[in-house]
Amino acid sequence: MYELIIQSKKVSSDNFTVLVLKGEIDNTNVLGFIQKFNDFLLNFNDSNLVLDLQYFEYCNSQFLGFMIDVSTRLSKLDKAFYVTNLQPQIYDSFDNMNLFQILRYEESLDTLIQGLI
Repeated sequence: MYELIIQSKKVSSDNFTVLVLKGEIDNTNVLGFIQKFNDFLLNFNDSNLVLDLQYFEYCNSQFLGFMIDVSTRLSKLDKAFYVTNLQPQIYDSFDNMNLFQILRYEESLDTLIQGLI
């Protein structure tokens, strides 16, 4: 089970949106997650999308592939996609798949946001 939360902006002029993903993405819910995330992207207008994974505990390979897809699609629109606050097991999955060569990563959400403001 997972929960995807769109965090409210601290300042309306901020050029980023933070999504917080909690729980797990596996074979039972990955397609629903992809659909929900794609629905969100249809109306995404900011320059930067940040996915905070502090409370995210497990993902399958389909989720990892989807992260590459999101990054590629946003890049073609001159938008940036970031991931932050990875749990050790999620970090290892990203690292084993060489996703840090594709995705923008920052250890801390606060540090990332300071760089975007």
